[in-house]
Amino acid sequence: MKNHHEVGHFKYRLMIVLLSLAAVVVMAGQSFAATTCSSCHGMPPLDSSDGSRNPGTGAFKGSHQTHVSAVGDKSECVKCHNSANHTNSHAATDGYQISTASNIFNSPSTAKYSRGTTFPQSSTPPTLGTCRNVSCHFETVTPTWGKKPTDPVATNCNTCHATPRGASGSHAKHEAGMTVAGITYSGLNSCSQCHPNYGFGSYSTVASESKFSHATSAGKHKIAVNSFLVYTGGTVKSWLPSQAKVFTTCRATACHDTGRDGARTIQWGTSKAACTACHAQSPATFSHQKHLTGLTGKFKQNAVCADCHNGYVEGTTVNATDHIDGFVDVFDTAPGNLGYPNNKAKGSAFASCSTSNCHSNGLNATVKIYASAQWGNISTGCNFCHPLANLSPGHTAHVGAAFPTGLAFYSFTSNRSSGTNYQFGCGSCHPNSVTKHLDNFVDVDLAPAAAGGTLKLKNIAGATMNGSKKCSNIYCHSNGYATTFKCVTTLAWTDKFKNYTAVSKGGKDKCAWCHGNSPNTATTAPAPVRIGSNAHSAHAVGIHFDDIFNGVSKKLPISGAAAVNAAHGKDSRSTTINCNICHFATMSTVFANDKNTQCVGCHNGVTAATKNPVSLITDSSKHVNGIVDVSFINQKIATKAQVAGSAYNAYSSNWARRSNSMKFKTYTSSYDTTKLALSAAASPYTTGAGCLNIACHSSIAVKWNDAVSCASCHTRLK
Repeated sequence: MKNHHEVGHFKYRLMIVLLSLAAVVVMAGQSFAATTCSSCHGMPPLDSSDGSRNPGTGAFKGSHQTHVSAVGDKSECVKCHNSANHTNSHAATDGYQISTASNIFNSPSTAKYSRGTTFPQSSTPPTLGTCRNVSCHFETVTPTWGKKPTDPVATNCNTCHATPRGASGSHAKHEAGMTVAGITYSGLNSCSQCHPNYGFGSYSTVASESKFSHATSAGKHKIAVNSFLVYTGGTVKSWLPSQAKVFTTCRATACHDTGRDGARTIQWGTSKAACTACHAQSPATFSHQKHLTGLTGKFKQNAVCADCHNGYVEGTTVNATDHIDGFVDVFDTAPGNLGYPNNKAKGSAFASCSTSNCHSNGLNATVKIYASAQWGNISTGCNFCHPLANLSPGHTAHVGAAFPTGLAFYSFTSNRSSGTNYQFGCGSCHPNSVTKHLDNFVDVDLAPAAAGGTLKLKNIAGATMNGSKKCSNIYCHSNGYATTFKCVTTLAWTDKFKNYTAVSKGGKDKCAWCHGNSPNTATTAPAPVRIGSNAHSAHAVGIHFDDIFNGVSKKLPISGAAAVNAAHGKDSRSTTINCNICHFATMSTVFANDKNTQCVGCHNGVTAATKNPVSLITDSSKHVNGIVDVSFINQKIATKAQVAGSAYNAYSSNWARRSNSMKFKTYTSSYDTTKLALSAAASPYTTGAGCLNIACHSSIAVKWNDAVSCASCHTRLK
């Protein structure tokens, strides 16, 4: 019994000794193993894949792997834990509890772990918390500690900050589907245009990891900016919501430039109206101002962006395909359709638009000719787009060899004709409204209007150009009378008078087309219907040329060679009366109108030579100018119509006898001349009073349309 008791007691004491020894051994082992961080957990601490403790690897539930560097160092521990250098004694020092810093990572807004600064981690599974106001998470509430990197809630950009960033700085402008060179960047891809490692593929091929790579591991919250942006705040910038926002500028050539002359400095966080961050909404550089604002008053409208840059609307819209692609794209419907080189490298020498309808002669496609417009050059005047060589033939007859220099189309309504060249204002035939200029039509407007100039105003109501391009009821093609003038239908615009001068074509001349001959007074067909005056018929060939007594028994022959004593034939003794005598400033050519009915019978090229020259008008400014120009020739008038010697004294104050002692009218040398040239008379003509002091009429006043008789001039017959 006793021995049995002693044996049992011995066994009990032996067990205590063995257990105590085992405890010592274990404690000794612990004390030995805990000399490094890895004695209890890996360094850096490992995160278990399923969240449970793994004694073999030391892994446990947590997020250490994403907060410390790959090599791990105890100095990194103090960013979140409170022990100095977090040495291997921290477990015993902290009473084998988890301790966190009173302000994690020395964050400006005092960041804390939700479970406190010291707490046991003995529950199974462990209870984990969150951080608040920590700077490396942009001062937001973090995901619960221990979330796996692949967990959506831990890898979403919104975990730390709003995505898109929106009101922060200029993010909203850059995140709204930013398109560069035809590629639209949105979401994370838009971030990666300015920040490194912010998008998929730049840090990891695992999409979930790349989303937060820029903030991975404690302290990597700094905002990194790509160096090519030349951000003046530096390529790595700290910024937190609780701190003052100090934005600076970037100068990215690839994003912010005019497309021509380099980068623009852009202040981050400032608001700019659309299209104004890089260039003016309505640029004034080179030829932009001329096109965008300088066409007012000359063309239907100013140009808009889309006229030269397809898909662009000023202040609102760009062509996403070619915007910011390094090229200057100039076309309105299809690349190259304006003649400007396609994909012209920005900054290269300017080129020209060579097939732009805006710079054409305005005719239809079959006869359209384009002017090549060099960008940056100044082009003015009608000649630039409408050189006469590119216009229909009728223009040369109406405006001469060239338009005046610097001519503004719709202000050119005057008659600038001079010399032998006509130069009528464009407004005489074309509309005077800028809405009709560059409207894709050839507009002809002949309706009488003061805005078109004095000539257009004199047109008759209903003036028009018909389908055959013939004009009617226009003053320019009338007999030119001051009142009750009669218009004629013109030749077709592309036709010419010379096509009708041959006998087979009617033998017409320029004068007869509008004025008749000499001008006549025919008012019924087939003769041209023109209102003339009887006075014109009386002022042709010579004074009384067809009714001069020969001094014996007959009349003088009407015409003959120089040796013939005729009423007409030698100008020095019988002045030929034609247009030049009374309209000398307009027409100084002698024998200009040899096709009138009184002349053409002889001057037909057979009986007598034709006298009608190619050019008739001496000063076109006096012809088709809206008034009747009477300007007498600076010449004495000779006539074979002599009065008898007994009556001569009554006319001697105006006439001088040239008989060379020969008998009255007996030989060629017998003729009278005016003592003064017609132009030398004082006030020879006024519109209201008619001819005054004219020797032809013995200084007796007479109006052009007065009914006259022999006694009107030969007053002794009364």
